[in-house]
Amino acid sequence: MLAKKGTVLGIGLKSGGQWRQEEHFYVQVVDNTPPPPPADPVISGTVKTADGTAVSGVQLTGGGSATTNAAGAYSITVPYNFSGTITPAKASYTFEPISKTYTNVTGDLPGEGYTAAVSTAYSIADHVFLAKIHQAWDYNDPANPDDLAYVFYLAVETDDTVSLIEVLTPAGNTLQIPADAHTQAGNVQTWRHVDGATNVWAYEANVADVGDLA
Repeated sequence: MLAKKGTVLGIGLKSGGQWRQEEHFYVQVVDNTPPPPPADPVISGTVKTADGTAVSGVQLTGGGSATTNAAGAYSITVPYNFSGTITPAKASYTFEPISKTYTNVTGDLPGEGYTAAVSTAYSIADHVFLAKIHQAWDYNDPANPDDLAYVFYLAVETDDTVSLIEVLTPAGNTLQIPADAHTQAGNVQTWRHVDGATNVWAYEANVADVGDLA
């Protein structure tokens, strides 16, 4: 018979064909099953812009990983007693704060939000396909040996997100190639034409002294 904690049991002794109860005692049952391990805590929150617009597709990594949904919400399950840094990332966005550091996390942490902003700084390699000086030469008119001219021609190919090109010219000046189909000022001309999603920006200068190249 199994005894519950605190149950009084009697021990009987047989004497002369009769049972008699001699004594009582208590039996205590001890449960040695170890307690379940603590649950892993969850760090959660939202990523939104300053005006409250949710930003989806933000990847958060550190102790685990998660991606924000259409509501800008994320949830990361981290190991119990987690210490580390969680960092948000999405192309063309910056975040405030840039990351969050945690120490000895033992319980859920809701409301861990980030503010996102569209970045104005892009990697040139992401948007410029080709930058090449196609021609740079001197031309001497055989009929007029003093008629010496230098030509500088640059073409840059980009995607259709670029709205302006700036180049550093041989003379050390910064020149802007606008989005106009064609411009001309003296011996300097610029062009821009679109071929599908590719924009071609061109700059040409003709001068008598190479040091005068715009």
